[in-house]
Amino acid sequence: MANLVVSRMVAGSRATQFVGAAADTLDLTDMSMWMPLAGVGGFAVYAEADAGATISTAVNAVAYVKNPVTGRPARAELFDCTGNTATGGRTNLIGSLEVTSDVGWVAYQPNGGAVSVGSLGIQIVPSGKPGAGEVL
Repeated sequence: MANLVVSRMVAGSRATQFVGAAADTLDLTDMSMWMPLAGVGGFAVYAEADAGATISTAVNAVAYVKNPVTGRPARAELFDCTGNTATGGRTNLIGSLEVTSDVGWVAYQPNGGAVSVGSLGIQIVPSGKPGAGEVL
């Protein structure tokens, strides 16, 4: 097992991508692993296979939040995502969540799932408050 590699999907965006094998882990001490929730109305969580690869099993992702007061990470079962069993595509929406308290940070770790070849990515794509129609 190794640590997942994290990156911003678009420069200047909060959209976050975690890439690695399904057994790889989050480094919960690395702040780059966390997507800030400030100003976020909701977010979608996608499973993504490398170019030329496909998702071959249902993908699950477990969520962590960081307490904005203490800075300590905690499991967030309410934000966990369980993908459907649709396979054969490159991308699968595995969760779409509303943010009712936009303080703190969120991160995801794959918990099951496989791709035909290459790496599995978990992407968190935040959106603005309802009616704003924006990707942050």
